[in-house]
Amino acid sequence: MGVSTEVTTYEVPDKSFSDKKDYRIFYLPNKLKVLLISDPSPISESDTESSSINTSSLSSDEYDGESTSSSDSDTFSGSCSESSSAVAEQEKMAAASLLVDVGSFSDPPDINGLAHFLEHMIFMGSKKYPEENEYDKFIRKHGGSDNASTDYEETVFYFEIPEKHLEGAVDIFSRLFVEPLLKKDSIKRERESVDSEFVTRSKDDNIRLEQLISSQANSNHPCHTFAWGNLETLKNNIDDDELHRRVVEFQKRHYSAHRMYLTLQARYPLDELERIVRKYFSEIPCNDLPGEDFSCFNNTNVFPSNFFETVYYVKPIASMKRLMISWCLPSLVREFMCKPQQLVGHIFDGEQKGSLCAYLRKKLWILDLVAEVDESDGFSNNSLYSIFSIEVSLTDRGYENIPSVIKAIFSYIKLLHQKGNSKRIYSELQAVEDAKFKYRNEKNAVDNVEELVLNLKYYPSKYVLNGDKLFFEYDSENPL
Repeated sequence: MGVSTEVTTYEVPDKSFSDKKDYRIFYLPNKLKVLLISDPSPISESDTESSSINTSSLSSDEYDGESTSSSDSDTFSGSCSESSSAVAEQEKMAAASLLVDVGSFSDPPDINGLAHFLEHMIFMGSKKYPEENEYDKFIRKHGGSDNASTDYEETVFYFEIPEKHLEGAVDIFSRLFVEPLLKKDSIKRERESVDSEFVTRSKDDNIRLEQLISSQANSNHPCHTFAWGNLETLKNNIDDDELHRRVVEFQKRHYSAHRMYLTLQARYPLDELERIVRKYFSEIPCNDLPGEDFSCFNNTNVFPSNFFETVYYVKPIASMKRLMISWCLPSLVREFMCKPQQLVGHIFDGEQKGSLCAYLRKKLWILDLVAEVDESDGFSNNSLYSIFSIEVSLTDRGYENIPSVIKAIFSYIKLLHQKGNSKRIYSELQAVEDAKFKYRNEKNAVDNVEELVLNLKYYPSKYVLNGDKLFFEYDSENPL
């Protein structure tokens, strides 16, 4: 009998001195990257009561209630499904999040919304647990909640559950990625669920604006897509047999372990968490295929040249008057050491005397001002480009003086260029964010794993906990 020579390399991210949790980062043999989070909070007797569960005997007989899709409100909506029972509020929850490195940028041109549709179809059972929404019903029956979201470059699945049911939940959850059924019988129902989301979210002014901008992109660019999908793209333009074939093909191509990231948090020792992860996630197949090659796309070819010479007037659904000026910049997702977009946003957001905001308010032209790359939105912040926007809420007087507001904004930009060095402001911001990180409040488990699974993808292991928060080095030659 041969002896395994496989050696596991463990990494530990930098953390705040006030953070008492233990961390471990490593790869499974199938190349899935894992972050374990061990919470040292004491486990009470009530938490451990009936803590064991025979995962091998789980069946549909254990579940009750109606079958409902766990991704009823996801993607581009950014909202969680609601927690079920009061038991969940009384117990400390365990949580897990799995990120797949594919999103709507990879939608085929002839099937917009396919990545989002697959996110829904994944929940429709596995070979081991074939009942539709079996995972969702198990989570909710035991006082937890679950959801998923599809962004432009990743799809994220996550759940929380009382710790005594963690292993049972992980078993069902992992099988959705080991052997998903993707049954053709589920297409009609999940397609209608996707369409229902689109109808609901199409009343959101921010979503409508994003779709307007996307529609103006060059037709060959990945961001020129209708990421949500609806009946038009998933039914009227394609028959069910072809849609089923394509969604299965998309899953096999992109849902590979080497393009997955997992975070798991509970009040268990790291070794116990690692045992659970190795037992259930090591079977996820790895095809070693590369992701889509988007290397020819960047900020210079997102939009046609006349896009930057055009003013768009949008009639909102809500009662508002807003002015937004946007720039398409090189991607900033890898600029985490210096964070130039946050520095510039901080300078513009300032409300002190002499600031742009103070001047515009003194004129009674605006109510507030926000300048940022929206880092929570994959359309504005991704590996191909970044969109930096200055947005002001206008008063009635400001609406009547839009040319003067625009002139003031560009005059302030010119002033910043003339002043040049912003190192002093950077140092102040650096000190503030460092203090906030040192004394930050603890997040609940599901919010924590959902945030950190993204960090696990985008930052080196050392910076998984602080890469999105701290300002590490000033760069006078930053892209902005």
